Amino acid sequence: MAFIEGFLVMAIELLSARLVTPVFGSTLYVWTSVLGLTMISLLSGYYLGGRLVSSGNYSKTFIYCLLISATWTLLMPFGAYLILKFSLSIGLILGSLVSITLIFSTINVARINFSSVDTAFE
Repeated sequence: MAFIEGFLVMAIELLSARLVTPVFGSTLYVWTSVLGLTMISLLSGYYLGGRLVSSGNYSKTFIYCLLISATWTLLMPFGAYLILKFSLSIGLILGSLVSITLIFSTINVARINFSSVDTAFE
């Protein structure tokens, strides 16, 4: 399961850069935002997953995190247009950071939270 989770995080990371490229280009700012926010999402997802497992009451939260992640992944291409249109008015540096944060961090945090709960039983 950890292999699948790692594969999905890398796929979302590469997808994020490709989705933002038509608006902001493939610049250093875009890739820094993608890589930095992926690391922050990993950190927060593992932390939240560890706290969730420690609390012992994780069955409903586990399902909600999985549903949020799956739903947002499906809606991502459609909602990204509106977010990118808004972020373009902010500027290159802040706009790429805001757009990648709004589009992709939710997915990664929820997906890593899911992975942390799964690996706790091994």
